[in-house]
Amino acid sequence: MFDNDFSPDEVIGLFNYIHYIIIFVYILLATILAFLASKLSEKTTKIIINSCGIFCIIAELIKLHFNVTVNQIPILSVQLSFCTLFMYAFVLWHFKNKHLSNTGLAYLGTGAIIGAIFYIFIPNGSIDLFPIYHIKTIHGILYHFIMLFTGLLILFKGIFIPKVKYFINYIVFIIFFSLIGIYLNKYHGNNALFLAGTDSSTILMNIRNKSHFLYMLLVFIGEGILAYWIVYGLYHLIKKIFKYIEKKHISKMN
Repeated sequence: MFDNDFSPDEVIGLFNYIHYIIIFVYILLATILAFLASKLSEKTTKIIINSCGIFCIIAELIKLHFNVTVNQIPILSVQLSFCTLFMYAFVLWHFKNKHLSNTGLAYLGTGAIIGAIFYIFIPNGSIDLFPIYHIKTIHGILYHFIMLFTGLLILFKGIFIPKVKYFINYIVFIIFFSLIGIYLNKYHGNNALFLAGTDSSTILMNIRNKSHFLYMLLVFIGEGILAYWIVYGLYHLIKKIFKYIEKKHISKMN
């Protein structure tokens, strides 16, 4: 589980039938569990969300401790990723200040979902490099599964409803961490929010090699703009579809 002494045959790899099964189970299970949890009382739902958030924070702190003490990585060089923003958004949600709370929810209900889904399709540093039973694979899949489950639960329960006005909260949140990321990337060898480069896209890396600024702009657009509006669009589209089906059902009953 913690040992790196394993054969290449034990690594699952990407875009094979096992990977596709993992994607299917990951998304379907998170959706079903989030839907079922949304039927519980508001108090119970918040307990579940808080438990998920606390678990992820503890898991990331353990990972941070391991990277700093065992791998001897300077703490400012430890990667700040788009998905680790889940922890900061979770904390912001608990602030009494409405703007800060909505900022946390804006990420939890949109960016966290997109980040978690993107991860399972391109799980860098987990099933592409390690066996399914390895701690790095388990940590990566479980952390992002909880992200997806929590984000969907927040939407299903109506704790956060994507609206145009909340985009301001979301993009300010992303800009704030992007600026920190640019600093960390330049002076501490980080790859915060993947603004320094990515192994998941040859096209993006070709752009990165020609123009770092253009590459960062495209990544920012994906994380800071598209992530929000994709969830916004899907949420309201699905809601309209369900309303249409409900109206049809009522008209047939009458």
